[in-house]
Amino acid sequence: ILELALFISSIILSIWINKYFKDIIPFDSSLNNSKEVFNESLKYNSLSIYKDGVSLSVTDNYLIPIISEGIVTFIGKKDDFNNTVIIQTSNGVDIWYGNVSSSNVKIYDYVKKGEFLGMTDGNTLYLAFYKDGKALSYKEYI
Repeated sequence: ILELALFISSIILSIWINKYFKDIIPFDSSLNNSKEVFNESLKYNSLSIYKDGVSLSVTDNYLIPIISEGIVTFIGKKDDFNNTVIIQTSNGVDIWYGNVSSSNVKIYDYVKKGEFLGMTDGNTLYLAFYKDGKALSYKEYI
């Protein structure tokens, strides 16, 4: 009997909330009209070969866009690349973003092309592309 009473009470409460509050608290899809704040493509002044990748001359404290979607697999220091973020794409290519002063992503985040990765430390961005431990040409990705 107690379970039946609780069940009936919850139905009555649900009807009452719906009757008096449905116009005050909108429980519809209109709340999900999110818009992208940052959707950029890579812009640089000049490019030069650097280690297994490239060094891009960019504006000071450049806001780095992600150039291909994937999962963040590393955030930390790498020799010759300073602070580095590595994103592994769905086809197994690891993209190294080097010389990153501040990062907007966390390890294992899924990120999309054009989203904000972080800022450069100064006016240089290092990029390198690897698959199965072998360096790839940057020309396919930039």
